[in-house]
Amino acid sequence: MNKMKITLVAHNEESPLANFLWDQLKMVDWLDCRRTLFGIWNDQMETEFFLPVMENLTFQEVLDVCELLRKEKKRSIHISCWDDHLIAGPTHFPGMTAGMDSCLLFLKQQELKRTPTSSELYEMTTCAVTADDLQRNLGVYHLAFADLVDELRLLYQDEPDQKLKFIDKAAFFCLSPGSSAPASSKYIYPLFEKENYPPPMGPPDCRVLLGKYQHSQTHIVNNLFLDRPASTIDEDEYKSVAIVGGGTAGYLTALSLKKRYPGLSVSLIESSKVPVIGVGEATTPEIRRFLFHTLGFSALDFYKKVRPTWKLGIKFFWGLPGDYYFNYPFGKSDIRSAYHINKDMNYCSLTSLLMSNDSSFVLSTMNSHSLEQFLSLSNDISYALHLDNVSFIGYLKEMALAAGVHYIDDLIVDSERKTDVNEILSIKGESGMSYEYDFYVDCSGFRSLLLEKMLESPYVSYNSSLFTDTAVTGCIPNRDKVKPYTYAESMNNGWCWCIPMRGEDHRGYVFSSNYCTIDEAADELQRKNPGIVGLKTVRFRSGRHQEACIGNVFAIGNSYAFVEPLESTGIHMIIKEVETLTHSFRQLKKSPSIRKAINYNMNAHWDYLRGFLSIHYKYNKKFQTEFWKDCREYTDISSIQWLVDLYKEVGLLSYTDEHFKRMIGQEIKDDIFGFLGLDTLLMGQGILPNRFPPSVQNKSIWMANIRTWQSIQQLTVPLENDLKILTRHPELI
Repeated sequence: MNKMKITLVAHNEESPLANFLWDQLKMVDWLDCRRTLFGIWNDQMETEFFLPVMENLTFQEVLDVCELLRKEKKRSIHISCWDDHLIAGPTHFPGMTAGMDSCLLFLKQQELKRTPTSSELYEMTTCAVTADDLQRNLGVYHLAFADLVDELRLLYQDEPDQKLKFIDKAAFFCLSPGSSAPASSKYIYPLFEKENYPPPMGPPDCRVLLGKYQHSQTHIVNNLFLDRPASTIDEDEYKSVAIVGGGTAGYLTALSLKKRYPGLSVSLIESSKVPVIGVGEATTPEIRRFLFHTLGFSALDFYKKVRPTWKLGIKFFWGLPGDYYFNYPFGKSDIRSAYHINKDMNYCSLTSLLMSNDSSFVLSTMNSHSLEQFLSLSNDISYALHLDNVSFIGYLKEMALAAGVHYIDDLIVDSERKTDVNEILSIKGESGMSYEYDFYVDCSGFRSLLLEKMLESPYVSYNSSLFTDTAVTGCIPNRDKVKPYTYAESMNNGWCWCIPMRGEDHRGYVFSSNYCTIDEAADELQRKNPGIVGLKTVRFRSGRHQEACIGNVFAIGNSYAFVEPLESTGIHMIIKEVETLTHSFRQLKKSPSIRKAINYNMNAHWDYLRGFLSIHYKYNKKFQTEFWKDCREYTDISSIQWLVDLYKEVGLLSYTDEHFKRMIGQEIKDDIFGFLGLDTLLMGQGILPNRFPPSVQNKSIWMANIRTWQSIQQLTVPLENDLKILTRHPELI
């Protein structure tokens, strides 16, 4: 009999629960297991059975996951958490049995002892399992896994539905240490998809049929639970939105609002006379989750039309003099073991080894018939995308128009305020037309037309920490020798990015106009890159406004804040801002105080990034030019100095215990640039902690890891072939 094909789907690659399940599932010989992430699983629908690990998802995200499974008619068993319980089930048969969204509805009603409102549901999130939880309750996890495998075995053997444990219920496994109750003693019976499906026999309080349950792509229609469908707009909510300006910020905002609120009137106003800046854009791994899960884009369609390249991390020509460089790879890494055992922190992970060898994540092997076959590491490593700005925005525009966004070609030049409050009444275009909406999103870039010029939000400069203010950009042919990383190279008066695209590298020299002229910067860039063409100049400022949201205006992208191009924070923060707006939109009109929370949190996030980037300049000893001497002497790192001091005093922050991390973790405002990022940037620039252990244990295990990674790396295809293979085999993405 053929093996049962299953796919484990997780929110991120570092989920302790997903990692535990994956390690156990691989040992079951009758299972053919694959692993992927929610944002990129659409192209793996040939799988017979899915095991979604529903951790750290909002209720809307849970709905979207369940909807996709229903749409594709895929069976599944969801794994999640609720308070101090691990949940397994229900076993989901589309059109017949309940899914995890139904289960969470039931639990929310039980918790509140009443019917939940829509806002209570859509603000709800599933819980996460920490490494400590797993360690303390390992026996419970093994018991839950045994029950899960029993359920899969019955499905594998095509046993009647009545024998399945989770066919109409979810099992609770208690995670509380020391609990005397049997681990799987509690069951819940959630809603059912099929009308009049009979409830199971069980305790009297569980014999409940909660009515017809219907599900759509964006909302639930069920009067027992929701006070209204999510797509409708109440009288005390904004009904129409104008997005002033296009670009990445404008189109991602429009798409997100339309996805979350299909009934909302969304207009995007931009001028076709303003060209798109034709530079490559580097991203963080957040981009894949947002595009392919939150917005629901087809990865295959996106790949064909936008033609991105892959980013495994950043290679920094930075820190120490000479030819020295260090890798900043995405995902997990062990820089301490690499430093001690290999005398080189670039051996810290498989991803880093791939970066050092300019390798792809596609492997070429021979099968039993001596035929070449390809495998992909795309589900096993963390990566982001390099995007051509023109292609990317063109695709976003196409998708926005298809989603029902109203497009207006005009340049907004003025606005009219309301007389009694600090809000915008209407906006006026260069054409002479006047436009009036309930709510406005300022995506006008550095012009900050509504937030700064009209509503006069004060500007908070970061120039005491970040000295650069100008970039000279251009392109240079790469003959398809595409690198799998963004390259950040120290220059005399700043640094130069390299974003590899198909056929050409996009280069940009970021410098301070206080230390050299544009012509001097262009000359230095051309000397380093003979053959570079299409030089353009871009001016920017580093800082933020005092508010992101004032009255009926929300600013996203450069109109609100910008640091500088290091670490690819631009699109990364656009996504954070868009999600903040989308998730809080229904409350903005009826709860003005929510603006204070939004502004406080967004300001703190940007201030943290300011500090994180400032340590790149404070400790870079690559050159002895006036610019870099002044950076080391005068760069203000006061906002993050306490974390640098902790690093020096207690050691690598990513290796401290979980209690310590939780204690200070609330001050780490960004997961991508968190404990491991601080460790990597400081250690990569030669700053070692005062308390650095003289050695590490398990050297033999570590060396076995290195040998395995090297063997994998040697199987990778050359990068110039990688993209061609992915075109023929998009399932490898």
